[in-house]
Amino acid sequence: MGFPLLKQTKQSQQDLPVNGDSLVHFIESKVQGQQEVTEMALAGIISGGHILLEGPPGAGKTTLAKSFSDCFAAQFRRIQMTSDLLPSEITGTLRLDPKSRTDLVFRPGPIFSNFVLADEINRASPRTQSALLESMAEGSVSIDGTTHLLPQPFHLIATQNPSESIGVFQLTESQLDRFSVAIGMTYPSPTTELDILKSTPVTKAKPAGPSSLEELSALQNTIQTLGLDESLSRFMLSVGIATRSDPRIENGASTRALLQWSKVCRALAWLRGRDFVLPEDISDSAAPVLAHRLTLKSGETHYPLKIKLVNEIIESKPSPL
Repeated sequence: MGFPLLKQTKQSQQDLPVNGDSLVHFIESKVQGQQEVTEMALAGIISGGHILLEGPPGAGKTTLAKSFSDCFAAQFRRIQMTSDLLPSEITGTLRLDPKSRTDLVFRPGPIFSNFVLADEINRASPRTQSALLESMAEGSVSIDGTTHLLPQPFHLIATQNPSESIGVFQLTESQLDRFSVAIGMTYPSPTTELDILKSTPVTKAKPAGPSSLEELSALQNTIQTLGLDESLSRFMLSVGIATRSDPRIENGASTRALLQWSKVCRALAWLRGRDFVLPEDISDSAAPVLAHRLTLKSGETHYPLKIKLVNEIIESKPSPL
């Protein structure tokens, strides 16, 4: 974008709990040839958010999701979203206690985990998709008037088929707005694919960074203290306002979207070895954070078009001082 570099006087990278390179290298050892996807997905997780992955089968979406739980020694559950899946099969149900035969006891569903993969989320009905809303927003589920807290940290990683696929239900605006970043995954380059085919199974590598959920929580708290210059904040706000006034866009970026954008920028800066945000962090994360949230007046749902609009708005704005 050509923005000037900003001098910051925040804490040094050495004062942070772990090194970002170790996390990136560990994830990349699991998912080869997806460097940009890996970095942005990690930024979404470190910022405390949820991830939406779109791409063809076999591109590594499930492997990427599973690698996060391996990295942080966390609980991992996979939910195969189908058209006949019921909300209670995700959140849990009340069952008759076999001992008392009179009391009802709560049996938690697979959503009660640290990292949950909702595979092919848009194959489930809108009713079932909505069962994920409370968990994504509040970190809890409500059953029969009782609120049950989910394990913390909690992250939902959802995969979806392209909107042109047969038998899919479009995610609602409120559902999409709960995802911090949406990332498109494609097949790796032929050279990388050849390396994958030639590779032999190896023992599981242990990350040199966080190895526990406690360390992940501490890292997420630390990330939000990193510097974000006011001029950059004003620039991000101007982009958000522009998405709401653009004649091609029906619904633009929400306040929640801008808040999550600032968190992802901080996480991305940390992964790149800095303790302050630069304009390149803003430009690189703009489309992954904002594009999937836009509703176009044309009714078009194709992500590349939305990404193009976000990039056009970014480029039309003057550089922050």
